Amino acid sequence: MNSLLKVALCGGIVLSSAATAVPEQCVRLPNKDKVCEHVIYKTIRDLNAPSIVGDRDVYCVCLQDFSHLILPAQTEEEREQQALDIEDISRQLDITEQQLLRLIRY
Repeated sequence: MNSLLKVALCGGIVLSSAATAVPEQCVRLPNKDKVCEHVIYKTIRDLNAPSIVGDRDVYCVCLQDFSHLILPAQTEEEREQQALDIEDISRQLDITEQQLLRLIRY
């Protein structure tokens, strides 16, 4: 087996092991205990939110918890409700609203 392929396979194993260790540190809505079925890993530099996962640049996010906030609201009523939800959730997670939106939106 050529050495580049060996490195790629070893790297994949290392990445897989690291990825399986991260979900217990996923950003989730407080008081959620169901298994998250829609997890993403996102790189965000300078997030400065040590209460999430420490000083890492890669964050695990349970998107299903935030599905109602991922897309911008269409109506004024939806915008008001989203703003209230974003404010409340960011306060519960001890991060800024901007940090929350950077984590959950593509």
